[in-house]
Amino acid sequence: MIPIISGFLSYIKRFNVEPVLLLFTIQAGIVQTTMGPFLYWRRCVELFNTEVPDVNQFCHELAMHNGTNSQEQVESFVVTFSNVLMLCAAIPALIVSPLYGAWSDGSGGRKAPLLIALTGVAIYIFTFVLCTFRYEIPMYYILIGTTISSLSGGSMVVTASCFSIITDEAHEAKKAGETGDAKQMGARIGIASAVFFVGTVLGSLLTTVLKLTPMPYKSYTFSILMAEFMLVLAFLFTMMRVKDVDGGDDTPASAQAELQSSGSTPHPSRNILRLIGDKFAEAGTVMFKRRIGYRRLFLLLGLVLYLLLLTALGLITGVILMFVKRKPLDWSDSRFGLFMAYANAVGAAGMVLAPKLLSKVKIFGDGANETFVIILGLIFCIVEAAILSISDQTWMVFFGSGFGFFGRLVYPAFRTFFAKLVQPEETGRLFSAVSIVENITPVIGAPLFSFLFALTFEIWTGAIFAFAACIYTIALVGMFFIHVGVLKTEGETSQSSLMTAEVQSDITSTNAPI
Repeated sequence: MIPIISGFLSYIKRFNVEPVLLLFTIQAGIVQTTMGPFLYWRRCVELFNTEVPDVNQFCHELAMHNGTNSQEQVESFVVTFSNVLMLCAAIPALIVSPLYGAWSDGSGGRKAPLLIALTGVAIYIFTFVLCTFRYEIPMYYILIGTTISSLSGGSMVVTASCFSIITDEAHEAKKAGETGDAKQMGARIGIASAVFFVGTVLGSLLTTVLKLTPMPYKSYTFSILMAEFMLVLAFLFTMMRVKDVDGGDDTPASAQAELQSSGSTPHPSRNILRLIGDKFAEAGTVMFKRRIGYRRLFLLLGLVLYLLLLTALGLITGVILMFVKRKPLDWSDSRFGLFMAYANAVGAAGMVLAPKLLSKVKIFGDGANETFVIILGLIFCIVEAAILSISDQTWMVFFGSGFGFFGRLVYPAFRTFFAKLVQPEETGRLFSAVSIVENITPVIGAPLFSFLFALTFEIWTGAIFAFAACIYTIALVGMFFIHVGVLKTEGETSQSSLMTAEVQSDITSTNAPI
């Protein structure tokens, strides 16, 4: 038994930031599974607390009363509040993200932004805890907590920092000559993405188990307290175990040269404004600087397609709760929690197993493998959305979500593809830009979701899924264009390398002694 334990501990010591990602995503899975049902129950209690004798039981069963005025009032509020919540989480993050990314690539390193972001998310979860204790506490406290979390970088900076650390380790392994590790950047990002989904699965399962208590509405408090506990563990692990990455000077070289030549020191306020401007400029430079071949075009177009992908996914996740709670499905909160756990488990399994299955398919060049995986994943996403759009039985919903096994491959594939287009020292700013795209999605998707929900839900409950399939199709066409371009670029590069080798061979043979 002792050798097994010691072996397990030695294996755990190999990890750096992955446990933080796991703990954080367990928290995210809890919040994701709890938020919708909690808002539904909480708004119902506020509206009917004085009208019905057992308001908790009434609100717990309200989802089964399809088409009633009471249900319409509750659902209308849930949709509106969820959209405002997404905007509070997205807009501040769009402002601070370039600063965190440039600071992370400079003197800040990866660890400091990660700790700040974890603290902000913990404050947000604390406001959530307060609202679960008593319904007299306004739910708008959650909006305040979300804004604070967003200003700290929130989940965006946590995710970007974790993936930047993993990418940095791969580059360091390459510098050290560990080619076996260096060639596994895609696999390591895939494993980290799988950890992301595994944590979400565990969080969803934990929430589902807590909902099986005799008083399901009490599970909201227990679940969110558990989420806060996971954040505390993630913070402590980051403090004690996560290895930081050495950063460079925080001030751009051009600014340093100018200061040294002038021999003067600007006013402190100008220093701050200049620093902020420099950070935004540095973040923008990563996206628009000239690169070899068509890399800049591939990067910019890839980010646009990634935005379309996340918008489609946001439409699906935003409507799925309302979709399954209405007839003909009439799901309970427990069944919805099990479904979320199942869907995330399928995605996590795909992150780990699907790359192994596809690793033997080397029909393209090394740089085109990611684009091929993205195309394959988008095809499965289209099939998944199409099946959900016509689902009128529980088994159809589960069957359609099963296509996420290959569909969720698009996330690590996109991140690996982006990482190969930039220099190693630009990864922090790159993943901050990717996180900006992830946070723009709610700004675009929230009003779109509200409009489509009100327009089509009574006519065809699966209309949003069909619309998501159309968005996936547009992304598929764009990705096919990138794939062809990557193949063409690789062919030209290979031909150029071959010609260079032939010229060098001729020179060598000419200079050789007779």
